[in-house]
Order: sequence, then structure tokens, then C-alpha cells
Amino acid sequence: MKHNLCRTLLLFAGVFLFATIDAHFKTTPQSPVHITETDELVYKSYPNGDRIPDFSFCGYRQSEYPIPWVDAKVYVPVVDGDATGLIQQALNYVASLPMEPDGFRGAVQLAPGNYELKGKLLMRADGVVLRGSGCHKNGGTVLRALGPMKDELIRVLGYNNAKTEDTIHIAGQYVPVNATVIPLKQTATLKVGDKIRIVRPSTAGWLSVLGTDRLGNEQEYNFSKALIYDLTPNKS
Repeated sequence: MKHNLCRTLLLFAGVFLFATIDAHFKTTPQSPVHITETDELVYKSYPNGDRIPDFSFCGYRQSEYPIPWVDAKVYVPVVDGDATGLIQQALNYVASLPMEPDGFRGAVQLAPGNYELKGKLLMRADGVVLRGSGCHKNGGTVLRALGPMKDELIRVLGYNNAKTEDTIHIAGQYVPVNATVIPLKQTATLKVGDKIRIVRPSTAGWLSVLGTDRLGNEQEYNFSKALIYDLTPNKS
């Protein structure tokens, strides 16, 4: 399922390419990503181990299971003006509900229509789903970000209550792009099931290579246009 062509997002040379089974382009085994005759994706590794990032692991439960349908606990109608507070109130209410055996508290269901948001929505508790009514031209749900902020419209947060113990360094000086195995200098203190936090410092040299030290200064970006988010339900 992870390599199902209809579900995989490719990132190559800064361009997002959505491929379907009936794609009109051909690839070869030497291509960065090769589409086989059986519609599987084969990623080519370069001499240093780098390969195009594979985002098929980023879905619900690593994209190995279908997204479940969670019953709605609150229905939020379309209102005139700023709907940030109303939706946030619904999210807070569902967050206060007990966790069900399936691992969910419930869903906040948005009606079809346009919701104006001058603030940002915060989701702090696990087991809460924010769901729209589709992204169809007629009858879909649209969130319009009309506030002055330049960051996320919807923020999914946690609590900074993690406690770390030993610090273990990697073996070697380089971990390839999209690596799934990280060699460590020592593993004697680790056991199966341990949670590991991977830290990669963003040094000044790294930021300079990427050019992100110039964002907002030498670069000019237009953030004045409304951002539109389409929320599509996926009911099994």
C-alpha cells in the first residue's frame, strides 16, 4: 500500500508531482523515481545514499490502514464574520470528552460553506478530529484565513512533558536524505520499544546553504491573499 501510485507524493526539484496510474509520462530504472509496469515506485539511491524523500509513510498509521470515520460530537454551522472562536469552542469541548476505546474523543463537523478565520485554530488534545463536508465546487467546506498571521492556520500541539535520558551520537558524519536506518555509536542502553528523539542542529552554515537566512529580508513574498483550506471527509 505504501507504494500505491495513487497515494504517493513525489518531491523533486521543488516541484510537487501528483502521479496517477494513467500517467502520460514514462520513466526508466535510471530515473530518480521509476514507475514499474506494475505501478510500483522504485527510488534510485545516489552514491552518497541520498534519494528523493518518500512521503508515503506520512499518512494515518504509516498509510497502512484506511482513515477511520469518527462520529461527530459537535456540528458547527456557517456564521457571518469571524468563525475562529466558534470552531475553537467546539474543538475545546470535544477535547474535554473522555477517550473512547477506539482512541478517539470525537469529531467537530463543519457544514458546507465558507468560514472566515481571523485567528488560528489550536488542537491540543489527541483523539480530536476536525472534519469538513468535502471540497466540491458546490457544497464543500472552505476555511479562509483572513488574519494578519503568516504561519499555520491550524496548529496541532502537544505538551512539552517529555523527559530525555542518555544522549547517543550517530556513527559517521552523514545520514543520507530519506534514510530509514541511522547507525549509532552505541546501542547498549537501548531496548526494543524505546522512544528516541532525533535532533539535527540547524547551524548557521546549513541555513546559509539553504538560503533560509535571507527569508523575509532579501526575499519578498506576498502573504496578503487569503489562504484556502479544503477539508474533505473520507468516510469508509
